[in-house]
Amino acid sequence: MIDRGTNQGTIFLVGGINDAGFITGGWKLGLRWAGLTHRLVHFRWQHGRWALFTLHDLWNTRRHRQKAAEFADLIRACHREHPGEPIHVLAHSAGTAIASYALEALAPEESVTSAVFVGSGLSPQYDLTPVLARCRKGILAVDSPYDFVFLGIGTTLFGSCDRQFGSAAGRVGFVPAAGHEYAHLVRLPWRRELLWQGWHGGHLSQGHPRFARLTLAKWIREAEHGEQE
Repeated sequence: MIDRGTNQGTIFLVGGINDAGFITGGWKLGLRWAGLTHRLVHFRWQHGRWALFTLHDLWNTRRHRQKAAEFADLIRACHREHPGEPIHVLAHSAGTAIASYALEALAPEESVTSAVFVGSGLSPQYDLTPVLARCRKGILAVDSPYDFVFLGIGTTLFGSCDRQFGSAAGRVGFVPAAGHEYAHLVRLPWRRELLWQGWHGGHLSQGHPRFARLTLAKWIREAEHGEQE
C-alpha cells in the first residue's frame, strides 16, 4: 500500500509478526502529522489473517529470506524510478529482521539514506555491520527494558527472528562483538520523558502517532539534512 505524498523521498514501513497495520498505521499518521510529504510504502511480508493467532510469521525463516529478497528488489526499483531521492526504512519488531536481510543484499550504490529499528526482534548479538554499511546516515535503534512480554518472555520461550533464545535487541540493545563497536548506530533507550509521546515503554505503544511525529520524523529530517551537507 502506497501513500504517495507530494514531495521527493520514500519511507518504507515494515511491521512485525501478525501485523495488521496497527504499528505502521500509527506511524503513517504521525509522519504526516509531522509534515513529512514522502511516499509512504507499507511492505507486507506476513502470512496474513489466517496466521494471526500463530507464530508462523516468527518461525518461517525461509519466508523471511524470500520476503527480504522481494523487499531488496523494491528498494532497487525505488532507486531506478526516483534517482537521487532519499530512501528510509522504518521497521518494527520482527520486521527489523526482514529489513536487515534486505539491506544486506543491496550493492553499495543501492544504499538507503537511513533506517530505524524499533523494538527489534533480532538477538542482541546479531551482526549489524553489513546492515549499517548500507545505511548512509546510520540506524536509529529504539529499545526498552520494559518490553518484557514480547521481547523478554516471548523471545526467551519462542526465540528471536534469528533463532536465538533470550531477551531480544529491542529490549536490551544491540551488542557488538568483543573489541568492536558500531559506527553510525544511534541507540535510543526508553526514558520517562517519552511517556508524553505515547510510548509507555512497551511493545505496542511504539506505534503511537505522537512518537512517530516527534521522534521518527525528527530522525528522518536530520538524516536528510546531513546528506545535504
